[in-house]
Amino acid sequence: MKNILNDRTLLRFTGEDAKTFLHGILTQDFKIIENNTANFSLMLTPQGKYQFDMFIYNQDNIIYMDIATHLLESFLKKFKMHKLRANVICENLNNDFHISVSDQIDTTAFISFQDPRYKDLGYRSFIEKSNTTNIQDYTQEYHKKRYALGIMDGVYDFKTQSTIVLEAGFEELNAINWKKGCYMGQELMSRIARRKLMKKRMLIIPNPNPQELFLEYSGINDELTSLPLIYADNSKAGRIYRSRFSNQYLIASLYIGKLDQDTYIKINDDDENENENGNKIQITINKPTWVQENLFTS
Repeated sequence: MKNILNDRTLLRFTGEDAKTFLHGILTQDFKIIENNTANFSLMLTPQGKYQFDMFIYNQDNIIYMDIATHLLESFLKKFKMHKLRANVICENLNNDFHISVSDQIDTTAFISFQDPRYKDLGYRSFIEKSNTTNIQDYTQEYHKKRYALGIMDGVYDFKTQSTIVLEAGFEELNAINWKKGCYMGQELMSRIARRKLMKKRMLIIPNPNPQELFLEYSGINDELTSLPLIYADNSKAGRIYRSRFSNQYLIASLYIGKLDQDTYIKINDDDENENENGNKIQITINKPTWVQENLFTS
């Protein structure tokens, strides 16, 4: 049985300028990407905010891109805008390939590779639809798995064109090559990292009462709606967002100085009430195993 992600699309880039073109707009260095290897990459806005994330696989100088279907139309518009006269062709392979996930490499797949973000996410594969019949939609279960690992997804967990990806841990998930040359948004990324200007961090946290709290989800990506403020020591510490695929988890945007694991962060169900009054519920902030050690220090 193949576990299929129905929210992903496979693209193929060919042409003599394909690698040079992608090198100029994405955060990975296509000049050093080896053959038959996978990378996790981003396309940022000129202001350095999240726009798209994708998996890149280089096979004999043909670039395969695994990207969220929800963002595909917007990405293709950007592609046409930046392409100009470059000799690069982008093909949509959605009619020919499924994207699947598994705990082990799929030796029957056209391409199969370990998830470059974090080893516990397993393997991703591109499998031909014509040769595959025994499949199941695994999309929801897959996202529950990444929630448990504390791994954010740009499509479902924060807003496009307004989120700084360093806040979501994408540096630790190997999405940025700091040694490469210019790409869109590089100046802001470099300045934040060099001067240590990051003030907030987005984390996936357990819902303290999943049977009653925040049962309804408003949408994906730009339709995300924030929930009550978070407090620590009776001062504002951040804000909560609903998770898309499981009510067992919430998305928290928190000030770094409030991330001490030994303290309790409280949710206030009234945005206008910033004192001790009001219905507050204690929650626990857990550090994912892949997060850098100094994250929880102010």
